[in-house]
Amino acid sequence: MIDTTLCYGIWSDPVHDEMCASQLVWLEASLNSSKADYLFVAGHYPVWSGCSHGNTEWAIDVLLPLLLQSNATGYISGHDHCLQHIVPDVNDIANGGGLVFVVSGTGDGCCYEESNLNGLPEDSLKFILSSGVNPSNTTGGFASFDFIQPSIVEGRVAGKSTLVVSYRDQDGTVLYESEPVFPRS
Repeated sequence: MIDTTLCYGIWSDPVHDEMCASQLVWLEASLNSSKADYLFVAGHYPVWSGCSHGNTEWAIDVLLPLLLQSNATGYISGHDHCLQHIVPDVNDIANGGGLVFVVSGTGDGCCYEESNLNGLPEDSLKFILSSGVNPSNTTGGFASFDFIQPSIVEGRVAGKSTLVVSYRDQDGTVLYESEPVFPRS
């Protein structure tokens, strides 16, 4: 997890700029040395968001390249009071192709307008819960990460677990499940 407010948001002064720079050095080293099957970074501000606040330019310019260079799995954020599952096409490397972007901002109420959909990478929005797209009148919600166990063949594990991101309403009812996300190679 990173403190994105140090780098974007409420402060802009030399002390906070230095704290942001130090955090980014730590993050880059941590990402590049990770051997994890799944590698997510989480912060308050989203990289991509089709809701009211929209995309975060700092995250696109600074954070996205770090995620790509380290072969991360994706990025988890809040800020916009929507649920969104965003997966740019694997060939769209400039926009994070192959990464999974989870926006889970409905813990404190649902929902903001989907007023920035045109700022998302083409065909990347897989799911949204917003003020204009809320068929079940959801008042809140969250995302969960469910690991599907690999099959057992002749008493041995065949492959690794896969991940499914589930978006749920305030009662835990599943509104959407992502396609399987496979371990990093």
